[in-house]
Amino acid sequence: MVQAILVIFFFISVAISFLSGSAVSDLLQKKEEDRITYCKEIANKINYWYQNNAFEIDSIDSTVTPPFTVNYRGGTILSSRRLDCHNGVKGHIFVVAIPTLEDLKTTIDPDTGEIKKGPYDVVEVVNGCEIEKRLFEESDKKAKNIAAWLESYYKAKNLSDAYGHKNYFTSNSCGGWGDIPCTTNSSAKILKEYIGGHDEDFITAYNKEMIFDNSSKHVNSNIPPYSCRVGFILPWGDTKWTIATEQT
Repeated sequence: MVQAILVIFFFISVAISFLSGSAVSDLLQKKEEDRITYCKEIANKINYWYQNNAFEIDSIDSTVTPPFTVNYRGGTILSSRRLDCHNGVKGHIFVVAIPTLEDLKTTIDPDTGEIKKGPYDVVEVVNGCEIEKRLFEESDKKAKNIAAWLESYYKAKNLSDAYGHKNYFTSNSCGGWGDIPCTTNSSAKILKEYIGGHDEDFITAYNKEMIFDNSSKHVNSNIPPYSCRVGFILPWGDTKWTIATEQT
């Protein structure tokens, strides 16, 4: 009888142990999922903030601190300085990292952007190089569209002129035969009156106005093939120009 009772108690203790272990495992799994979800939420906030402030962020060469806090024990946001990206642009890299079983082990080399992930850390990366690539490509597409409109404007002027083959990219105030004011660095919005379009067509993906040049030494204003150019300033100080050339 005593042995039977002992056996029953043994199986009960085993069952309780199993259930307790399962409950602990479920709890740990839930905490892990919470960390992953929270980490993604912070990363999404940084991504949104970056896309809307890329020009200001990437005008800074050093590391930048996002305006967010990781409210998990030991969690943090790591940052690189502004890096030269493989796609011809520059950008910062941000890492949201939250420890689990031990102290945070994830690191980032601020000078290279190399990330070493801790084996038990939850990590999300916001890659500014990818964001900048998209913003650059959107802005460059707009510049190319404006250049194409300028070339169409030139062609229409040329076809309507019996003598043709003159510089229609500038007005007669600087020796040209067109209507566009002479400038070396004006807002490209001045072109809307002559080539059409809407205000937003002359605004970059960085929410900055494009610039227009039809009179500097970098374009042909006195000898054919006549040209002008449309550009946009990048966060790190460079200017990307697109040339529009006479069309006959």
